[in-house]
Amino acid sequence: MLRLPTVFRQMRPVSRVLAPHLTRAYAKDVKFGADARALMLQGKNSDY
Repeated sequence: MLRLPTVFRQMRPVSRVLAPHLTRAYAKDVKFGADARALMLQGKNSDY
């Protein structure tokens, strides 16, 4: 049987590293919306 406190203790350093990246991506989705984010990821416009 897994010991949950041990598992969480091992995951803590990983979550400290990943948390800023995850919150940054989430904040962009909230600020611009998913469709605007998709347009930004596409790069420059095809009209030019």
